[in-house]
Amino acid sequence: MSTVTMAKIKNVLILLTVSLLVIGLSFWLFLYWCTTMPGTPYEGELPAKNTIELQKRLERDVLSLTQLRRNYSKPDEYESSVAFIEARLAGLGLESTRQAVPTERGDAFNVIAIIPGTAKTKDTLVIGAHYDTYASTPGADDNASGVAGGLELARVFKDKPAAKNLLFVFYANEEPPYFQTEGMGSLVHAKSLANDPNIKAIGMFSLEMLGYYDTAPNTQNYPPPLDSFYPDRGDFIAFVGSMSYRDIVTFSTGVFRDSVDFPAYGFAGPGFIRAIGFSDQWSYWQVGIPALMVTDTAFFRNDNYHTSGDTPDTLDWDRFARVVEGLEPVFRAFDER
Repeated sequence: MSTVTMAKIKNVLILLTVSLLVIGLSFWLFLYWCTTMPGTPYEGELPAKNTIELQKRLERDVLSLTQLRRNYSKPDEYESSVAFIEARLAGLGLESTRQAVPTERGDAFNVIAIIPGTAKTKDTLVIGAHYDTYASTPGADDNASGVAGGLELARVFKDKPAAKNLLFVFYANEEPPYFQTEGMGSLVHAKSLANDPNIKAIGMFSLEMLGYYDTAPNTQNYPPPLDSFYPDRGDFIAFVGSMSYRDIVTFSTGVFRDSVDFPAYGFAGPGFIRAIGFSDQWSYWQVGIPALMVTDTAFFRNDNYHTSGDTPDTLDWDRFARVVEGLEPVFRAFDER
């Protein structure tokens, strides 16, 4: 082999090596951009805090909901789920309305309640949680926890409204076979907002599984290679959204970290990571509304996901209560945006 040929091969190998290094570095810098959030995540033992009364309210609602099979295939219990949510809102002094969600099986219903802001504005923050379950599972974490959290936050803001409007929505049909179809309750609601002249949706929070935590090592999983950026203990709450709406993710994560002594992490990623759209926030992206999911990370942590083991006794009521309480300052912070 001639000296010239060897030199050419060497140059090609150098160019290939440099290219791979640049691609690898760019990829890691991109992941750093997706995962880096304002503030510092809380570490260490949680400070002493009396959450007993809040725990009792959350547990009451989760227990009530898990006694019902909240699935489209159980029409009587599905209707009872709607009636339960309506009764709880009425008990808070809030009027609610039903929004029909047409399907081939007939109409399902979203339940909607608005708390007008003190600023007399059209600006509205949507806080949503799906009440249905996968098949006949009890769905304590998925998603009675989200519904209970939404009801508690409605109680808090009913007594002390924010400046901007808060729209609480409890969705039908998040689970298969309606997930990401025209029969998904949140998609029906998102499309209705796009045509509502009285509401300007400034953001949406999907409360999706808030109650399961594990402080033991190696209890948290991730789509690779995200495990390099997050802890291995399933003891935190996550704010997850699309990179197209990274601003709402960074803002919310930062406010939570600054306001609450509880570990919180954020991620704003590209659409090819399908898990970032695995709840009702996806529906609002379809109509251009910034939206994110607040979650205990579901099946990346909770082995009871979509099984008969998703029962109330598996939830960590104190951590669940701290997270719900910690969302209040996040929502109030939107008054200043």
